[in-house]
Amino acid sequence: GELMFDISLKPGLAHGTEINNRAAIVFDQNDVIMTPTWTNTIDRVKPVSRIAKVEQVDGGPTATVSIEATDDGSGPWRYNVYVQYGSGAWFVAAENIPADTTATVKVYEDVVHHFYCVCTDMAGNVEEKEPVAEATLSVGTVLLRGDQNGDGQVNAADVWTLMGIIARGETPSEAQRADVNGDGRIDIGDVNSIIAIMAR
Repeated sequence: GELMFDISLKPGLAHGTEINNRAAIVFDQNDVIMTPTWTNTIDRVKPVSRIAKVEQVDGGPTATVSIEATDDGSGPWRYNVYVQYGSGAWFVAAENIPADTTATVKVYEDVVHHFYCVCTDMAGNVEEKEPVAEATLSVGTVLLRGDQNGDGQVNAADVWTLMGIIARGETPSEAQRADVNGDGRIDIGDVNSIIAIMAR
């Protein structure tokens, strides 16, 4: 048979406090059998991690991400990788990756990828950090959003370039990313978006 039980901890126990448990087993009139001591250690410290390396795999659509993590307690357990495309929102790119292994994430052509990680230790403590890039990976020829002529700047020349595309009914190249505001259309709204970028 077996016996399972839960015991609440005393409040305020310090990090590193050890709680030892053992049991006495008695069968009929036989001598007492003492179990080995089981020790639980209080872990109140959250892990600390950072992206150590991001590397595109053979020029293809994936990259590997490795981290460095420390924990003054139970030890690093697993981590999530977050990615930001350009200046957009942050997304979970990989989750619940064992702390001692690399994660594989998708990457896209002509995009600057920013990464950070969040680690969880073996006691379930989750690292707290702000969503700030710890590593950056550029894939292909990366253009700034709104940079229609590919000169590395967003200025009036890009406004004229895009207006010419619209006026002539041309199909812009993928690299130009003429749909600046991401609404699925190439029109005056994208021109206004370039002007707004210039005003920042």
